[in-house]
Amino acid sequence: MADISYYRFISRPLAKVLYQYADKVIVVSKEIEWKLIHFLKMPKKKVIAIKNGYDCEWIAEQMKEMPKQGIKFNAFPDMNWKVVITVGRLVDVKGQWHLIRAFANVIKAEEQAVLFIVGDGDLKHYLEAVIKECNLNKRVILIGYSDNPYWYLARADLFVLPSLYEGYPNALAEAVCCGVPCIAADVHSGPREILAPGLNAVGERVSDISEEEYGVLVPGCSGRRYTGNEALEPAEQKMAEAISMLLSDDSKREHYRQRCFSRSRDLNIKEIIDQWIDAIS
Repeated sequence: MADISYYRFISRPLAKVLYQYADKVIVVSKEIEWKLIHFLKMPKKKVIAIKNGYDCEWIAEQMKEMPKQGIKFNAFPDMNWKVVITVGRLVDVKGQWHLIRAFANVIKAEEQAVLFIVGDGDLKHYLEAVIKECNLNKRVILIGYSDNPYWYLARADLFVLPSLYEGYPNALAEAVCCGVPCIAADVHSGPREILAPGLNAVGERVSDISEEEYGVLVPGCSGRRYTGNEALEPAEQKMAEAISMLLSDDSKREHYRQRCFSRSRDLNIKEIIDQWIDAIS
């Protein structure tokens, strides 16, 4: 509530005043661009959306380097297992408990599935409790903070973004750059702009599993904190179904892996630098 109040009463009015003095306002997504134009009444010609750029060559090298921090390779399950991964701080907005609860349904059909959660934060104890209540102690691994999440992404069969909202989800974009097939909650803002750039950035969110150009979108979850024993909410059920769909279909995963490599060219820092040069010239 404090964060919302700060944005509503301090940050947003202050931004509205300061932005008037800027020659250009660069934002990371088309949805944020739209909001500045329509809600803050910024002149359209002043606001430009330029997505974050990534050094894909450096990421490719990091995928080969074992992390100095985080659980090491010998602590992993048998690598014949199908690895689902998510990367992010263990905080409310990232919604990892929704993924854990959905994953309890996934393993009923996909006995080889295992979930890695890379990141650390204040929700660690709550997530541990949900994992225990779902009887997933041997199937969900809290990796903790890692200095090199790309190494884990290189060993993943599927990346899932269960966030409740985003600005621009770097973890999702980096998973794409690593060539990992992706499922993302279709929340505000950024996931659909990465996986489904052909969709209207501010359009109605998906209400079912939606196989898009560069990945799969699913409905966003409620953000309600459940125990592991409560029934899945509809969005969690859709997330579980989407994960099972991709884990059970090698050809579909390979299709999205190749689509990720294609999309990574658009996300490459070299392409983004050119957009910045055009914006300020």
